[in-house]
This record gives sequence, structure tokens and C-alpha cells, in this order.
Amino acid sequence: MGIWSKKTIVSEAEPGSEHGEFKRALGPWNLTFLGIGAIIGAGIFVITGTAAAQHAGPAIVLQTDSTTVVPPGWTIAADGSGNLIMKARGAA
Repeated sequence: MGIWSKKTIVSEAEPGSEHGEFKRALGPWNLTFLGIGAIIGAGIFVITGTAAAQHAGPAIVLQTDSTTVVPPGWTIAADGSGNLIMKARGAA
């Protein structure tokens, strides 16, 4: 089967299944590499956040659950728990 091949849903269903359930397709190696890919993917966003934390605004920080606008003259940093801390430049 080639990379651009398509399968119909009927061909994926287990033979003799009344409810059209799908057979398992991911084995141990697939799940291992899926987990490694997720960890590497998360690391890319951490590196991006660290780089953004070292520079002052204006900036927009996009995350999966929120968007943060950093106005000019403010800095942003992430604490150990991943919370974003904004401070005005020159403030203690």
C-alpha cells in the first residue's frame, strides 16, 4: 500500500463485527514514537517561550489555551510552573 492509498471504512472493520468496530492499528513501536514526537513537539514551544521571555514587548504570546499581549516597555517571563509573569521595565 502506497502513501497516497485510501481505504474504505468497510475494509477497516473487523470481519464478523456487527457494530463496525475498527481493528487495532497502532503497535508498541507506533505508540512509543508517537509519545516521543509529543515530547519533542512540546519542547519546541518551551524554547519559543524562553526566547520570548528574554525580550521586551510589544509582543503577542500564543498558547493553546490563551493569548497574551505584551505592551511596549513590559517584559514577560515564565516561572517554574509555566505561569507568565509580566513586569514593567524598570520595576522590581
